[in-house]
Amino acid sequence: MPYQVHFENRPAGYAASAARGPGMLQVIVSEFVSSEDGDKLIERLEGLPSQVLGMLPSEANVKPATLDHMLAVIRRDGSATVYVNELPMVARAMVKRGGIQAGDPLRADDIADIAEVTLGDIEVPASAGIIFVFSVHWRKGLFYDLSPLQAESPRPRRYDLGQTLAAFFSYLSYNHLFKISADDWQLLFRNAWFPFQGLKGDTVRNLLAHLRQGWGAEELLPRINQEVVELLPQLQQRCAANPLLQPHAEFVRLAVDHFSKSDFISAISVLYPRLEGIMRAHHFASGQTSKPAHQNLAESAVEPVGEERHPYSLLLPDNFSRFLSEVYFEEFDPRNPDVLSRHSVCHGVASGPQFSQQGALLGFLILDQLSLLFAGFTSNPPEDPSCEEAV
Repeated sequence: MPYQVHFENRPAGYAASAARGPGMLQVIVSEFVSSEDGDKLIERLEGLPSQVLGMLPSEANVKPATLDHMLAVIRRDGSATVYVNELPMVARAMVKRGGIQAGDPLRADDIADIAEVTLGDIEVPASAGIIFVFSVHWRKGLFYDLSPLQAESPRPRRYDLGQTLAAFFSYLSYNHLFKISADDWQLLFRNAWFPFQGLKGDTVRNLLAHLRQGWGAEELLPRINQEVVELLPQLQQRCAANPLLQPHAEFVRLAVDHFSKSDFISAISVLYPRLEGIMRAHHFASGQTSKPAHQNLAESAVEPVGEERHPYSLLLPDNFSRFLSEVYFEEFDPRNPDVLSRHSVCHGVASGPQFSQQGALLGFLILDQLSLLFAGFTSNPPEDPSCEEAV
């Protein structure tokens, strides 16, 4: 059951700097810290959350070691309601596969993105402060926002709390995606790879480990091939169900048929031009007025359909836009066209060896990622009004 406590002085946050006497002091009134921040998280937990636990009645008997989650909703009069280890946390998520029934167990690899997290039927008023400690497996996070409680200039919350919590849960649950360094991103792109949602989390981890060691991805291709084969039926269903992708569904079916026969030349030749066609359709259907130049297509392809995405979307839209621009739309040296890209395929200069199993797998994984990005599209797109070809 929730506990009712009262702050004699409303909490303001944490001091951002030291002060020896009266004067101006910067205060951190809102922040998210997690296990990834090391001692900083411990210092924060030993502050406000420990103060809240110390205010609970003795019969509550809540020790830090037993704390899975704690929510404190603090009002401007100093009163607060505290929930400890009793709130159901419900996520609204996009799943990768169909046929899921209520009560079915879900795996981390079933989730394509998390849009919202709610805490049972609890509503936190925009005028109330919040302190929220939570756990995801072995990791812990702390989010607090005390800006609505400021004495001089209270600021009611204007952001969507459910979406904000979804961002933090995504960060802790799929931390391996958000800890990819700038150097690792360059390494992935140099090798024409991306942490696609069509791949399992362990496969992405192993892929990165192989590339860091300079081993390439060849040893992992059988595993990646099996995962792509497993996702192809779901991918085809998504293409048939989404009005944006429907005009391309027959081409996808043909590419899958060629791929199943290990005819990678035909699979790539059919699939790679269609990827650009799908991005063009989305570009105009989403109301873009810019020309369908390749940089514009790469940028508009990751713009959300429907509600906005939070910064920790599992689809990694910003980096996927870079991947499309730098890898899929990669330019080639006319005298030595040694890349497999939209340009080398459509200009007829890619050589036979480049039409490989890996190239075909990448094509389907790109299509799968696009289909997830476009999952919210519900209306028929207009025809592409442009006949210009951006090379």
